[in-house]
Amino acid sequence: MVADAEQSATTSASGNDGGRLQQCVFRILLCTSSLSDLDKKWPEFRERLSDRTENINVVGALAVATAAVFLTTSAPDGVLLINWNRELPYFCLAACGGCGMLSVMSGLGLIVYLNGADHNSIQNAREDRLKLLAIFTLLAMPLIFLSVASLCAGVAWLGAVWYGDTLWIKLLVSIGCIVFLFTLLVIGFVLY
Repeated sequence: MVADAEQSATTSASGNDGGRLQQCVFRILLCTSSLSDLDKKWPEFRERLSDRTENINVVGALAVATAAVFLTTSAPDGVLLINWNRELPYFCLAACGGCGMLSVMSGLGLIVYLNGADHNSIQNAREDRLKLLAIFTLLAMPLIFLSVASLCAGVAWLGAVWYGDTLWIKLLVSIGCIVFLFTLLVIGFVLY
């Protein structure tokens, strides 16, 4: 499975879209374009992946703290620029905090795995597809949970703005959403 994936990744220059997708996934999960690079650069790879996971853990912990603050305080009285007290923003903030916690927990598990792993760990996992799938899942979990937490925070923000009373804030947030979607498009284009 992995050998086929690496072969398809090396043939991506000839226009194989599967190989380009494989390289994109390897770049996101492993910070490298193929598994064969891991043998040569294991210490650098482990350091880079540990640093990235630590950064994800910090951001996830901040998402948990921020969600907790918004969940435990009420909106100010008077003109509501942003209304956090409705069901949608409140639920999305709770989901943001939960996904942030899951990001931190899975990131901690990944750091523990990386600290005990050597350059043969992933190579040995090639023999057992279930083990390789578990490793790739663990590599993806902190980033996926943090992405879901960010999405939940964004939906909470949009819901709170749309439940508010101010038209110009709604317009600014709408423009911000367009810029956000354009940014995602550019990032996807560059990675793929």
